[in-house]
Parts: sequence; structure tokens; C-alpha cells
Amino acid sequence: MKVLYLLFLLLCLSFCHKQEVEPEIPLPPTPIMTGTVHWGVVNVPYLKVLKEPEDEEHILTILRFGDIVQVTATCYKQHKTFADLWYKVRQEGHPSWYGWVQDQHLEAYSTMKKAKTASALLLEP
Repeated sequence: MKVLYLLFLLLCLSFCHKQEVEPEIPLPPTPIMTGTVHWGVVNVPYLKVLKEPEDEEHILTILRFGDIVQVTATCYKQHKTFADLWYKVRQEGHPSWYGWVQDQHLEAYSTMKKAKTASALLLEP
């Protein structure tokens, strides 16, 4: 009887200490379209427009201070301790390219008229 009890106890202990470790799965950026940001005005002297929402990706073009872009999508890029917000943009007159810029480099507006007004104010001497 003691042997059965001891075997039962050992069996229970072996199940109690067994823990499965869940692997960390890197997730791709999550596209999220906001309802209020449709246009942006560049607020830095020069802004690299990237192929993907990453700092080291291929540069498609460079925008300049006051340039107006259409925001077509947004994406949160998660890091270990923070998340970056990226805008997928295209420039008026250049409908064939789309690229990504970080949100802090654009002033966001809900209409093109507001973006044009803001751009004109930024570029005033």
C-alpha cells in the first residue's frame, strides 16, 4: 500500500512541475485606419518616405517641410517597451507611389483644405 501511495505521489509531483513555455511569436504590423486623419503636412526639413514601416527599409522618396500628403492607412509597430505609429502616405500628383512615415513627422488634418491652409501658414516668410 505504501508503494502505491509513493508511486501516486511521485506521479502527481511530476505533473505539477511540468510547465509548458509558450514561444514568443513576432506579429506583423497591424493596419488600422483612423476616422479623422486623412491628410498630413510635413513638419520637419526633410522626411524619408520608406517602403515599409521600418527605420532601415528602402527609401522611396524625400518630402520637404510643408509638403502635403494623403494618409491612406495607419499602422502600429510594436517594440518591446513601446509602439510606433506609422502613416501610409502618397503625395498629390504622384499617385503611383505609396510609402510609410512616422506620425511625429506629420501634422495630421481631417480635410485637404485644412492641410493646405496649415501648409501655407508654415511656409509663410
